[in-house]
Amino acid sequence: MTTYPLLPFLTNRARATPAVEKRNLDSGKRSSSKTSSKFKHAGINIPFFEQITKKILNDFYKKFCPHCEDQILDKEISTRPDVIRCRVCHYQTSRLSSTPLQQFKLPLWMFGYVFHESFIQHPKVLTSTEITKRLGISYKAALLLKRRFQIFASEQLEIYKRITFKLLEDEFRDFNLPPNENTDITKKMAKRSYICADTAVLYSASARANKGRKRFRHSGATASIYLSDKLGGKQIGTLVHTIAVKRGPVFFHSVPNQKANTLGPIIKEHLPIRTPLFTDQGYRWLWGIYRNHRSVNHNAKSKKGRYRWARNRWSKYGVHSQVAEGNQRLLKTSFGAYCYTTPEYSTLYLNEFAFLKNAKVLGLDILIQDGAEDSVGIGAMLYGPSKTSRARNKSLQPSIDKFRYSETNESVSEESIIESGYALLNSKSAIEKAKVKLSKEMLSHNQFWNEKKGTYSQRRRELEHQKLANKIWNMIIEKKEKGSHISVSDLCTSLRIRKVTANHILKKWIKLKLIEKRRKGQAWYDRTIDFYIKPKANDLPFLLYTKFKKKVEKNSKVKGRNA
Repeated sequence: MTTYPLLPFLTNRARATPAVEKRNLDSGKRSSSKTSSKFKHAGINIPFFEQITKKILNDFYKKFCPHCEDQILDKEISTRPDVIRCRVCHYQTSRLSSTPLQQFKLPLWMFGYVFHESFIQHPKVLTSTEITKRLGISYKAALLLKRRFQIFASEQLEIYKRITFKLLEDEFRDFNLPPNENTDITKKMAKRSYICADTAVLYSASARANKGRKRFRHSGATASIYLSDKLGGKQIGTLVHTIAVKRGPVFFHSVPNQKANTLGPIIKEHLPIRTPLFTDQGYRWLWGIYRNHRSVNHNAKSKKGRYRWARNRWSKYGVHSQVAEGNQRLLKTSFGAYCYTTPEYSTLYLNEFAFLKNAKVLGLDILIQDGAEDSVGIGAMLYGPSKTSRARNKSLQPSIDKFRYSETNESVSEESIIESGYALLNSKSAIEKAKVKLSKEMLSHNQFWNEKKGTYSQRRRELEHQKLANKIWNMIIEKKEKGSHISVSDLCTSLRIRKVTANHILKKWIKLKLIEKRRKGQAWYDRTIDFYIKPKANDLPFLLYTKFKKKVEKNSKVKGRNA
């Protein structure tokens, strides 16, 4: 693959004088190379890059003989480099069919050149203009050649995703961060994988593209990728979501917005539930899904009057999102060479960049070692899409459409519905299955967040109560799985909270019959009263824990006094 040593840059043909070349042409001598002289370029070692292409096809797209059992087609034909045959029965087939090189008309070495140069130059990107000038082909042919490499990178990136998921699942199988978020976790995460997630704008709509108009429809980072509503509101910018592991793999996704319905399925697909995930406060809904989620407030204000921002607004108690932000900085710097890419093909460009980064971190050999029968492009008989896609349509468009970006990436599952990025809501199915008393509480929770009731401080305080209740429930369930029960005093000690705060939440659960308390037996000299907590429900619904006082109108007060 990429382990071949680099050969001298200039060949003997490149050092030949014009007089020698004229003499060879006059005498009618032709080059012994099998490739047409039209594609011979000084400084390019064609056999070397042709071997790279064949190595990729043999390792990632193995083909088996349909007549001989478990016989790999690896016999080459000297006069037909794009054909392979069986060593036993001499069955012949194209080595390019059902691969990203389907219907490839250029010489094979050109794909190896693009692969090698992209890998060597990373993080610098290889543009289509650079391919055009270096290989001497048209821009359209260079762009299609790059598309083929992007399809190959996108297909192999699925294997990197599966490998990363397995490694993280094994590493954090029974892992738990301290329940108290004010505890420093630097030492606990020192020798473990540090995973961060963040969102950034890669390309934005300029004021000139909007013809000087302002945008009122969208807010935040999403506002800069859409045109004004008066111009149709079309998306012309790119919003990138990043999942990165410190000194490890990275995954980029082009997304239309920052809602949980959009980002939630992506995070769940890449990271196990026990994974410690570190973000900024734009992911406030993650506390209800990932128990080891921590966030840092980038807008934290300084307590000293002479400073505006707090010193710990980038990193606090060992929590930061610099891993994802560093990869985004690298992405923005590298993609400056493209000047601009349309959102339609943004997924292909991002997959290419992520594949090259992961290949340098994890290597290419791990893709072949993970060769299960159902893996992408490895060990499968006659790998590739069905003949209705690539074979009948003699173009690469069906494969490109598979990775084409669509604005309708938002999930429609009821379990991931949120309100303004703060709190998860109860699904309709869960409300219908619950008892009357519990269903009323669940509905009131949904109405509170949907209708944006209360002030900002009240919503913030309610969110803190819900996060605390979720931590208490996780500790109760964890103890139950181990065959024991946790006491109220142990809860308060672990979370560093007062018993009044814990009992406020526990009383609500007892009232709704989610848990039950049992008195803890003490010694005769111990006069303290403590209780064990036993869960009665499997899942904790989202409830309100704050009692809001009803507003009293001024006119009613005046009437009361006059009476």
